[in-house]
Amino acid sequence: MVFRAEKQVFMQTPGLQNRVLVPGSVLSVEGNRVIARFEPAAAGIADGAEFILYYEESRRFMKRPVGAREVSAEEEGVTVAFESLGDGVSAEGREQYRVTACGADISAAIGEEMGCVVLDAGGSGIAVWSGQSFAVGKIVDVELTFEGEQFAGLFQVQSVHAVDDELTRYGMLIAEDSGFLGSSLFRISIALQRQQLARLAGRS
Repeated sequence: MVFRAEKQVFMQTPGLQNRVLVPGSVLSVEGNRVIARFEPAAAGIADGAEFILYYEESRRFMKRPVGAREVSAEEEGVTVAFESLGDGVSAEGREQYRVTACGADISAAIGEEMGCVVLDAGGSGIAVWSGQSFAVGKIVDVELTFEGEQFAGLFQVQSVHAVDDELTRYGMLIAEDSGFLGSSLFRISIALQRQQLARLAGRS
């Protein structure tokens, strides 16, 4: 069984825009039924709703369709009893969600160029501004700094868009990974989403 008590999971619900993931934690597992508590942002989920659940398995990020069977909204969060509607598949790929990093405490060093602005991040890659010139397919050394922690690895340039005469926007995917870098990026993207949700809650 891939789920167990206290395992971290993430809900992507149909009602949330920009593919925001809502963090949660498994409370218990009863046969095919899993009970998890999610953060209050999941309050829109209803009995019978179907959603995508993201989770980590053997150092890979996976996703699977699930159906909500019982939903209970409480002050500390939303408790959902759900059952799997299909097999888990890899969620690692460029098609997965990206989270904007604007205003967050994150930067990148690309080679010897320090302090590059990170525009967005996801479990498989990043988008950055750089003053250097790279062709599509170029593999570069990148060190990310997020809230005081460093994460380094090789990235491959996937897209190139000139911003002005000095800056270029590069979309990059992880080129080589033992699992650590993808895991780190995934956790950065979740942290960024939580910050976004907190800002949204502050405006409401």
